[in-house]
Order: sequence, then structure tokens, then C-alpha cells
Amino acid sequence: MTLSQQTGKLDRDSFQATLAFFTELDLVTADESAEVLAMFEPDFAYARAMARADSVHVHVKVPEVADLPHHALTAREKALIGLALAHAHRCPYCIDSFTNTCLDKDITVEQIHEVIHTSSALAAGVHFVHGVQTRNVLARRGML
Repeated sequence: MTLSQQTGKLDRDSFQATLAFFTELDLVTADESAEVLAMFEPDFAYARAMARADSVHVHVKVPEVADLPHHALTAREKALIGLALAHAHRCPYCIDSFTNTCLDKDITVEQIHEVIHTSSALAAGVHFVHGVQTRNVLARRGML
């Protein structure tokens, strides 16, 4: 769930609370939090666009997935999940990073391909549902 889904809008307080949580986990520094929060300042270069936005994509990069604060998953599993999400979010830098991490964790090419296939299949399903949602709006407006 995104912040905008929880609050119905983008607002500084929600971002500040979420960034504080990430800071407590040592995933974000105070300087990085300030950089994100600066997007809400009126003199921010894209302030007008931010006022209209319903979501913002912020990357959190950790040097080693094994250092994430939860330990129910292995470092290999976290790397595979990271690669799947990198593909789902179409982030070329994340894809490079997590592909290298997977290879460093002795994950096979076959496993990497399976993760990409699974992520792509899920994304295709999501896009299909979004298409249905669009058609429903068109139908409600008598355009179909």
C-alpha cells in the first residue's frame, strides 16, 4: 500500500513518519530524509507537479541485502525478491544491482530467468486488470 492510498493525498507528515521508520532501520540517513522532504517545499523545482501527484517513487538502496533488519529470509531469497521487484518497477539501475547480487549469491541463470518470468507474468496480469478498469470507466460514461 502506498502512502497516497493510506492518506488519499501526498503529504509531508506521512512522508516524514515513513522516513523516520526507515531511518530507525538504518535504511535512510537523516540527510536522505531531508532530501526527500525538500520535495514538499514551495521552492522545490517541481513543487507544482508534486501538488498534483498521487504517488512518488523513492528508492532505498542498501549495500548488502543480507544486512536488511529481518532474518526470516535468506540473503539469496532477498536478492531474488529484489530482482523481481526491480523488474516489476522497471528500474534499470536496480536490475543491474540485483542481477549482480544474485550472481554473487551463486543464484543460477535458470533461477534468475524464473524470477523474471514470474514477475513479468504478474505484471501482465496487473496491466490486464488496469485495462478492464479503464473499460469500466468508458462503459459507465456510455462510450462503449
